[in-house]
Amino acid sequence: MVNYKCEKCEKCGKEFKQIIYYTKHINKKVPCINNNVVYENLNIENKEIEDFVNVNVNNKSENENKKYNFIEVCAGAGGLSAGLIKSGFIPLLLNDNDKDCCKTLKENHPYTNIICDSMDKIDYTKYIGKVDLLTGGVPCQSMSVILTSRIKKGS
Repeated sequence: MVNYKCEKCEKCGKEFKQIIYYTKHINKKVPCINNNVVYENLNIENKEIEDFVNVNVNNKSENENKKYNFIEVCAGAGGLSAGLIKSGFIPLLLNDNDKDCCKTLKENHPYTNIICDSMDKIDYTKYIGKVDLLTGGVPCQSMSVILTSRIKKGS
């Protein structure tokens, strides 16, 4: 049965409604710290930090409003791209050479340019200057299996 006693960490002041989370918190490898001690060591007053935070929140830079584009090669079923899209990135191209993976990509990302071919056969010239992030699940599973079998054979 879960114990719902409210506990408070003496070092950082964080409150826990369940004893199991409190226990995990106080037993973690990297100990928590009291932020006031950090501020004292840095000779920073809480007011200065609040002013700094308020200034930065109110004066958003251009980059915070920018939408970032990405290309993913060896995308597989699209797990990484799904996370990037949820984070606000815009996919320019998703690629995999496995037909089943491409089918899944097309179902999950119907409005995205998906190329089902080897990544070295794609013409990337139209993306020059437009890509903020190039990512991929390299090596893909089929390549990993091929290389593993070659290594075992000694070739």
